[in-house]
Amino acid sequence: MGKGIPLNDQDRIPWLCNLHDILLREVASGQHVVLACSALKKMYRDILIRGKDGVPRKCDEPGKDEKLAEVFVIFLSSCSDTFGEEREL
Repeated sequence: MGKGIPLNDQDRIPWLCNLHDILLREVASGQHVVLACSALKKMYRDILIRGKDGVPRKCDEPGKDEKLAEVFVIFLSSCSDTFGEEREL
């Protein structure tokens, strides 16, 4: 990107997988996590939720049954003018 060449899917997938692993690690340790990123393509959001293989991973809690890590996606969609507006509260 520093050379003005946009990233492609091959460039982004390892980064998204790394973010997925970080999310799972934090959730497994009992943390509540908020990740903000563009993830405009559905494929990117799927990788963040399920990892590269597309299978939800399980997180372990000592003394409890295995459970699926809970990941929620909030997709904000609007025209670019709306997000660029400044408003007084």
